[in-house]
Amino acid sequence: MDESAGVAHSPVQHGPDQHSLEQPGPMPEWARLLHEDLTELVRRSDGHWELAVACGEVRLAIGAGRTVSAASTIKVPLVIAALARVEAGHADLTEVLAVPNERVGGTGVLGSLPSCLSLTLAEVLELCIIVSDNTATNMLIERFGLDTVGASMRGLGLHETVLRRRMLDLQAMQEGRDNLAQAQELAELLARLGEGRLLSPALTEFAVSMLQGQRIRDRIPSRLPADVAVGNKTGELVGICHDVGLLQFDGHQVGFAALGSDLSGATFAGGSGEAALVIATAARSVVDRIRGGGAAAGAP
Repeated sequence: MDESAGVAHSPVQHGPDQHSLEQPGPMPEWARLLHEDLTELVRRSDGHWELAVACGEVRLAIGAGRTVSAASTIKVPLVIAALARVEAGHADLTEVLAVPNERVGGTGVLGSLPSCLSLTLAEVLELCIIVSDNTATNMLIERFGLDTVGASMRGLGLHETVLRRRMLDLQAMQEGRDNLAQAQELAELLARLGEGRLLSPALTEFAVSMLQGQRIRDRIPSRLPADVAVGNKTGELVGICHDVGLLQFDGHQVGFAALGSDLSGATFAGGSGEAALVIATAARSVVDRIRGGGAAAGAP
């Protein structure tokens, strides 16, 4: 789980309804077939879905163009923005940060480790992604500042995906200030990360290794072949089930984002079985179609 049970999330921010293929020149056959797979999957599934794929020059979007409550997927652009600050010389992975006395609940381990008083920036980044630690996430926001993080995220090409509050900031949530995500932007961000277009090779390797070490594997990775390397970050709140990831196989660097909202079966306590299956099915279809394989691997 991401944040506090029973706290309502912001509604879906509606933009133009899109089921688009974005490709200069002829569309590869696999992309056309994948678009059909994903469109049909979304049509048969509960709730509202935003799916996006970025692979080479191909961009696919199902319902994308809308922003939704990000839940813990916001931690991916936050961490990449922090690493961009490291690369620019404004921070160092070895610098030591004090762990605050006030530790928030939800996901993570720092709330259960009162004797842990300090961490390096690298360790804070790892906790933020690998165990989705909310206190570690707030430490990053405190270290860099909301405005600086926002500017860095815009520099990464994120304009609809925005960080507006700290984790478990109940006042901000009650005021309607939520963190927002757009599937197309997150898929693009992850593809560019895998292609080495965002960070130095060393920082790229660090970022990808964190994503690959992320502990919740019941969505994007769950139905993929063993030879597909997957780095992903989930997110969930009441009625929300997300996963975004970098899929590396056969020389491809594929960014994939699946954002599910208004879901009747996804609960804060992690009861997201049907929604998780939608994401897993979509991810398997992505790999199969790019590889030239058959139809999607089943349906929920």
